[in-house]
Amino acid sequence: MAKNMYDRAALTTVNAFPGILKINWGSAAVHERETILARDQLIATGHFLAAGKYGCIRMLGTDDWHLIYTAKGSGRFKIGPGSLVTQRGDTIIIPPSVPHDYRSADGCELWETLWAHFLPWPHWIGILEGLPRYHELMSVHISERQSMKNIESALLVMHAYADSSNPNRELLAMNSLEKALLLFDGANPKPSHALMDSRVHAAMTFLQEHMREPITLSAIARVCSLSVSRLSHLFAREIGKSPLEYLEQQRIRRARDLLSHSALTVTQIAEKCGYSSQSYFTKRFTAAEKRSPREYRKHRRLE
Repeated sequence: MAKNMYDRAALTTVNAFPGILKINWGSAAVHERETILARDQLIATGHFLAAGKYGCIRMLGTDDWHLIYTAKGSGRFKIGPGSLVTQRGDTIIIPPSVPHDYRSADGCELWETLWAHFLPWPHWIGILEGLPRYHELMSVHISERQSMKNIESALLVMHAYADSSNPNRELLAMNSLEKALLLFDGANPKPSHALMDSRVHAAMTFLQEHMREPITLSAIARVCSLSVSRLSHLFAREIGKSPLEYLEQQRIRRARDLLSHSALTVTQIAEKCGYSSQSYFTKRFTAAEKRSPREYRKHRRLE
């Protein structure tokens, strides 16, 4: 559990809501960037009941994916030029490094949320990226009562496992989170498998599964039974970037995770992320993150 990100003096347990942490804050907590998960940690979860004004601003986002499900009350999420207000059954998923500002909605006295910070398994990426978007956030609205109950149940089980002493608690929590993600996908009016061209989905799966290997456009095109030009056109239309740009994004994202949450050397991380040498990895990482891998790791450890 990663409860140390909050001011413990502001937190009290609510006896009327067993297992829920009640938060009484008068204003939003402001962070430049937060590293929530400890080294080698896959998931951290929480079940909060926010009383009064509560919020959090992360100017540079976090190093992980962040899911917030509204179980009661309402929250307000600000990103880009607009705001999004959530009600019961609404889920917001925030990708890594996306600046965000969320808080209890105006007039809301109690905002109950189930949340998770997590590092997704590779096969989750297609589901996550196929969910409805609000600017850079994923936003899912569930109105059907049984679907809502099923999702809440999966997230409650996720949190119960993550908060337990079971030696397999992280894997069990991840399994419950995967169930919730599949339920989101099934409730999506255009689920990821229907929203996305199957050949583009096949290309994304191939890139995620073979990230550490040398990959060419020709190899990706062969997997999808497409010409290079047709693959590039479809991929750009569906994803908004070229296959190799997407591959680079996934490699850098994976490198950030490993630098933040593992003890692997920079050379080992370069190899696991598919870079031919440490020097080339350092060049590409520095171009993307505006600091070298070693500087990035040092900065995370200081936070």
